[in-house]
Amino acid sequence: MKPYLSFVLAGRNDNYGGNFLHRMQVFVTALLALRDKYNLSSELIIVEWNPPEERPRLKEAIRWPKNLDPGSVRIIQVSKNIHQQFPNSTRIPMFEYIAKNVGIRRAYGEFVLTTNQDILFNDDTIRFFASRKLQGGCFYRIDRCDIEGEVSAQAMIDEQLRFCQRHTKRVNTLGHTIDLNSQLPFHLALWLARREAAKRRKRARSQGQFRPEDDLHTNAAGDFMLMHKQDWHQIRGNVELPGAYHLDSYLCCIAASFGLRQVILGGKKCIFHQEHPYMRDPEQEAQQYHLWVKDCNEMPSKDHPLITNRMDWGLSNEELEEVAV
Repeated sequence: MKPYLSFVLAGRNDNYGGNFLHRMQVFVTALLALRDKYNLSSELIIVEWNPPEERPRLKEAIRWPKNLDPGSVRIIQVSKNIHQQFPNSTRIPMFEYIAKNVGIRRAYGEFVLTTNQDILFNDDTIRFFASRKLQGGCFYRIDRCDIEGEVSAQAMIDEQLRFCQRHTKRVNTLGHTIDLNSQLPFHLALWLARREAAKRRKRARSQGQFRPEDDLHTNAAGDFMLMHKQDWHQIRGNVELPGAYHLDSYLCCIAASFGLRQVILGGKKCIFHQEHPYMRDPEQEAQQYHLWVKDCNEMPSKDHPLITNRMDWGLSNEELEEVAV
């Protein structure tokens, strides 16, 4: 029986951002616990891109539950030889969005959600997935809450999520990133932050200061993008430009150019992000942001949607090794 929802993420055991395996262990343990709690028909696909030769593969490096259903966790491996065929392969060890496309192309689920290994989903979000109310013709977005401190990998899921709520310092919502008032109950603080962002958007509009990200929820889109598998195939997945910035923002624009309707999951639904340092080039990121704004403002209508990838996106012509956990 095919799953209702496929979770897709990319990674490699290279200690990216420091303490990588711990963050991934928390992600895996929490997701599988919530999946079982709400009886969510799903699969987890991990695309292991260019695995380091000197480190254990993810199947051995992560602790997996003993009661996993066969095929419910799949690890698809992209070899070093394939990685080296791409531009910038000597400078960048993993191409996140191409790797996610690999998972999307090979997902069995009716719907596909791309995410990252440092994310925790809360109860309300997984409960919503389990209700099977997702629709085709949409792309789903959600607010990301950034937390301080280290989530215990040994704690039960309820304790992990309480820790996340107590240690959330900001929320990445539509158009803005807002600091949370830690003195307030979490859901009240989240509601107030969203209201503040809405006020800022309204004030900017009244002053004629339009920005594409005030309409499209591009804030932390790389951590959560969900749509029907047919819609992923219609837009040909994530933009496959190795090493470029703001590819998740481009994806939102491309989905909209195809006429897909944006749905922002609100209420108590959110995802939590385990903070970690990461390398970035602020100057190049700023340059590509301005280019994205220009491209987004000139984005074709749904009568002439933007297509960036070839038909073989997601390495569809490659036979890749798959490891069942």
